Amino acid sequence: TDVAVADGGTGASTAEGARANLGAQRALTPTAAVKTSLYTAVAGEIVCYDASGGTFQINAPASPSDGDVFAIWETAGSTTALTLSGNGANINRAASASISAADAFLVLQYSSARSRWMVGY
Repeated sequence: TDVAVADGGTGASTAEGARANLGAQRALTPTAAVKTSLYTAVAGEIVCYDASGGTFQINAPASPSDGDVFAIWETAGSTTALTLSGNGANINRAASASISAADAFLVLQYSSARSRWMVGY
């Protein structure tokens, strides 16, 4: 039987349903190659990037759905700025963000209620 969330359960009788009811994140898969130039992310991926050769832009996925998630990961220890574009949707409250931290790892989730990508660390 299902146990209601209010009673300490998940309100679901399957693992998939429990994850959905608890708001669990979907698994993310790293990109096959480290990105060093303009790239548009896909929901569900970790975009590994190296900006040590110069600044460039990564775009958030186009036409996101509520709950879509992607991440970016600076893999070269570089502090060269990367521009992260919302690709038509805001990132928090701005059209883009500049990331210049070595080894940065950011997770972004789209909120249709807020019409923007929300950043987590």
